Amino acid sequence: MNSIEQLPDSEKNLKGLLTTLDIESAQIMPVHVENQLVGFIGVVSATKNKNWPSYSDGLLRILFDSIFNAKERGKTYMMLDNTMHLYRSLFDRSNDAILIHSSEGTIIDANRSACKIIGCSHSDILSMKIADLYPHESEYMAQSQSAIQKTLNEGSTRFESKIKHMNDSVIDVEISSSVLDKENSIMLSIVRDITERKSSELELENYRKHLGEIVDQRTSELQTANSWVSALYDNAPIGIGVLNKDLELIDLNKGMAEITGIPRENIVGKSLFSICTEESSRYLDSDLGPDIHEKQFSTELHWVCNKKHICIQFNSQPLGLKDSPQKVIFTAQDITRRKQAEIALKDYADQLEKSNEMKDLFTDIMRHDLLNPANIVKGFTDILIKKEKEEKKIHFLSKIRDSTERLIDMIENAAYLSKLESTETLELQKMDLGRILTSCISEMVPLAENKNMDIIHDLQQPYPLKANPIIKEVFINLLSNAIKYSPSESSIHIGVQENDSSFKVMIKDRGSGIADDDKTYIFNRFNRAQKGSIKGTGLGLAIVKRIVDLHGGSVGVEDNPQG
Repeated sequence: MNSIEQLPDSEKNLKGLLTTLDIESAQIMPVHVENQLVGFIGVVSATKNKNWPSYSDGLLRILFDSIFNAKERGKTYMMLDNTMHLYRSLFDRSNDAILIHSSEGTIIDANRSACKIIGCSHSDILSMKIADLYPHESEYMAQSQSAIQKTLNEGSTRFESKIKHMNDSVIDVEISSSVLDKENSIMLSIVRDITERKSSELELENYRKHLGEIVDQRTSELQTANSWVSALYDNAPIGIGVLNKDLELIDLNKGMAEITGIPRENIVGKSLFSICTEESSRYLDSDLGPDIHEKQFSTELHWVCNKKHICIQFNSQPLGLKDSPQKVIFTAQDITRRKQAEIALKDYADQLEKSNEMKDLFTDIMRHDLLNPANIVKGFTDILIKKEKEEKKIHFLSKIRDSTERLIDMIENAAYLSKLESTETLELQKMDLGRILTSCISEMVPLAENKNMDIIHDLQQPYPLKANPIIKEVFINLLSNAIKYSPSESSIHIGVQENDSSFKVMIKDRGSGIADDDKTYIFNRFNRAQKGSIKGTGLGLAIVKRIVDLHGGSVGVEDNPQG
């Protein structure tokens, strides 16, 4: 373009800019790199209608190439510088020690971690040899030489060793070496402190040994326990066996062989049904069936072994093993003698029951047969007393009548006590203890009045309980004794103490008391304390105790602290 006037009108902005810069002519060419337009290069002149030489295009191309190449080299140098800076940063900041050294052992460079592990400065470490880092023992020196040679031959190597610290301590390390420059035998070694790892490995090894000792101990204990179980299984005083899903005997102990009388090898493999009676086999098949593999059973079976009939207490339990879930372990105990004893005991009980019935019958007969003549004697004695006028004869007849009355009381009480002793339970009903006591007091008031005695009580509330009407005999008998053995013009006190689930009835009198030696047996039949001329059969308190026992209660005697 010899003149800017040649620019088209569409480029008036460019024309204005060139005029401002006093540019009158220019030579501009597009620049392509790898067939892509990357920009323009050109020369300008303030001379109008300048003639540009024909070689100017070539010069512009040479100029562009020079500028472009210089710029690219600058970029390359900058990238190399950045890369070196990055590598140096990684080199220095690595947690592992990094040493660059020759095959002769001269240390060319070392990072900060190397200085820290060895405990010296960077300048000090560059003045050292690789051999100076190892302990002086010959094995480590030989290991160092061998590792260098292997690295040169194979390109890399890795091994564990030890290096010295400047404080004379020794550090466990893992060294990874590789060739950086084979031509000049330059090597790079990465040294990692594995002291903690070695300590952990040692702890792990010690723990493994400890676990091994525990396993050995538990194995020994299990072997001992297994021997005990085996001994217990074989020498148990009862039969023990194992059944499969078809109820076949697949194992049994010595006890089973002793019970059945069949050698072990002759019974293993046989069905349990083969030694059961027909009735027990039906029971096993119908009532137990497949349930024997699911839950525990306890029953009695009858076996026939060597033509001998035995009764067995049979207890089974599923083993619940994963590999054989339908196996059942059982125990068998010969209870033939026990069953025979039970039968004999039942027969004896039946005989006792019959004897008891005979005793009751005999008691009824004796009561009837004894009471008849006694009542006749009493009746005729009463007639004779009324007709007799002579005092001496009346006195003797009165003695006969009193003795006869005691005889009649004794016969009645003995028969009554006999019936009570053959009674095991009483039918209880809802009753009011207060009403029972009030009724008894009303009946005994006339007897007390004959001796000018008072019966004092404070029965104001109902006392509900379950009892048999026969309980009234207890209080009648106790009140009668209190009146008999208390002095005239004294008083008898009756009280009721309510406990959690029972009532305590207290009858206090002013009698002469009972000796301590007599308190232990006055409730036995025909036993009486020494009471002089007071009449009694010695059966009253025995009847009281039996009735109270049948009610689940207790009866006793204590000294009255008030006299």
